[in-house]
Amino acid sequence: MGKWEKRVAILAAGSLVTGVLFLGAGVLAGGVQDARNIYQKEQDRQYKYQLKMSEVSTIDVDLSGAIFEIQTGNVDKVEVSYYQNMGKERFVFEEDSKTQTLKVTDARNGASKTQSTTDMIRFFSYLASERDYNRDKVIITISKGIQLKDLTVKIVDGHLFMRQLKADNLNIDSYDVLTSLVNLQINKAQLTIHDSSLDMEKTQIESGEMLASDSEIDSKDNSIKNFNISGTDSDIGMDGKVENLEITNQGGSIDFSKGTFRGKITIDSVDAPVTFADFKDKEQYQLDLKARDGGILYNDTYIDDAWEDSEEESSGSLSHNPTNPLAEIRVRTQSSNISLNDDSDILE
Repeated sequence: MGKWEKRVAILAAGSLVTGVLFLGAGVLAGGVQDARNIYQKEQDRQYKYQLKMSEVSTIDVDLSGAIFEIQTGNVDKVEVSYYQNMGKERFVFEEDSKTQTLKVTDARNGASKTQSTTDMIRFFSYLASERDYNRDKVIITISKGIQLKDLTVKIVDGHLFMRQLKADNLNIDSYDVLTSLVNLQINKAQLTIHDSSLDMEKTQIESGEMLASDSEIDSKDNSIKNFNISGTDSDIGMDGKVENLEITNQGGSIDFSKGTFRGKITIDSVDAPVTFADFKDKEQYQLDLKARDGGILYNDTYIDDAWEDSEEESSGSLSHNPTNPLAEIRVRTQSSNISLNDDSDILE
């Protein structure tokens, strides 16, 4: 083959590759919207699972790459609906009438959306869409006033929404999940949060514990009692009424904002600053605060050190002992600060 023939062959091959690339780009750019429309049309298909049991006291959910919602509504008995683009084999529903248990699992056994998607249009839609765009969904609605015995949810790479529920026992195990708990009444909670975010609002928990790692916990207007939190590299925020709380956290931060405290509050923190900001009744709290290799700040100003463990390690401490305190707050930090930010005269 002559040089000119080789050049023609190379040019032809290059043109072919370029054409394929432009074709792919056209699918991803110009054709993505059509793909999304097709996907959304299928996603909008709603299915109903006809529950055979007349009553449900226990719900057990194990899902991956999906949205799970559970709430109360104006229904006579438990209703189950779901949205999916894969046909009716996506979710599996099982009933046990003896224990009044409804179980929801993923028929894909944790397979990823990409692995289960064979249609090319859906595949390009998946690649070009937002991370949370193509999510299959299960929605459970229970009658108002019903209190579940056990509610267990294990979910990976998804969203979890719970609204206006009552349960004796709540167990959540999440990994890479956005979780929202609104207006719940729980007797005992067991929460395991990994690489996730948890938002709690107007929720009452009588007792329980939380294990959090690489996560963010935000709360607003809650009532939390007899609760233990163990965190690693997590940002923990508590807002509302807190009674008998114990927190151990390494890395991240602990923030109490607009909190009302009762009973014993114990915090041990390493490399995680602790902030108290604008919470009520501070003058009636017994405070025992010590920061090792750190300091105590009052409105962003360091207070004088009150004690030292050794010549090598500096520490800050603050004690406040009112008569008949409403709460006893004990905080120990290492390599991090304790901040008190408000307009009270507790230090005067």
